[in-house]
Amino acid sequence: MTASEKARENRIRRFAERQRYVLVKSRVRDRRAWQHGRYWLVAQDPGENGEKRVFGARNGVLYAPPGMTLNEAEAKLNGISWH
Repeated sequence: MTASEKARENRIRRFAERQRYVLVKSRVRDRRAWQHGRYWLVAQDPGENGEKRVFGARNGVLYAPPGMTLNEAEAKLNGISWH
């Protein structure tokens, strides 16, 4: 990861925190694994049952198995409205 990519990731991470989400990056190091390089947006506030909520999905988990790219995470954050 280059310095500019890391700076962009940190900028998106701060953007997520301002919208009460945490940007979580996969810790998988095997480039062949499906989770490698994927991200998840996790709600900072607990859901109805007290569990953490992953942004957008079935049964409180959207994009959980596939995750999303950094571009997709940024697009999701840009599309969140708090009305």
